[in-house]
Amino acid sequence: MPIDISFLWWAAPLVAVSSGLLTARTLKYVDRRRVLLDIMRAFADRFVEEFERPLCRDAAGPAVRSRRRFAPGRHSLEILLAPADGRTYPNLVDHRRNVEYDVRRVLRLLKDEPFVNGPLYAEGPWVVIPCRVALDRDQEGVS
Repeated sequence: MPIDISFLWWAAPLVAVSSGLLTARTLKYVDRRRVLLDIMRAFADRFVEEFERPLCRDAAGPAVRSRRRFAPGRHSLEILLAPADGRTYPNLVDHRRNVEYDVRRVLRLLKDEPFVNGPLYAEGPWVVIPCRVALDRDQEGVS
């Protein structure tokens, strides 16, 4: 019984073109994600450095502990700050207004960055500062 392979004349090019398009889209997605993560990482580093700068004047060690959580698919990141050993600032229980002020101060200093923050919240000893990339910063504003 003979096998008809004439469908390969149109199926092979279709598969080749489809896989090429899929590869191109995947590479573009991976590249955009990597660039966004680099931008978020740099912003988080500058944010922590600027937040900590006034607190380090009299300190021998770091003034705060920091962590970062990234969600590039949602264009957001969380910066987590906690008091360094032997310190009590930052924390939201005792110093909410000061922490909120310092977050606004740092965002004003980094105003050329495309990030806006949401409401602060506590997670154990950590102050969580949620930030997201503002696609149209003029309409978003800094909260």
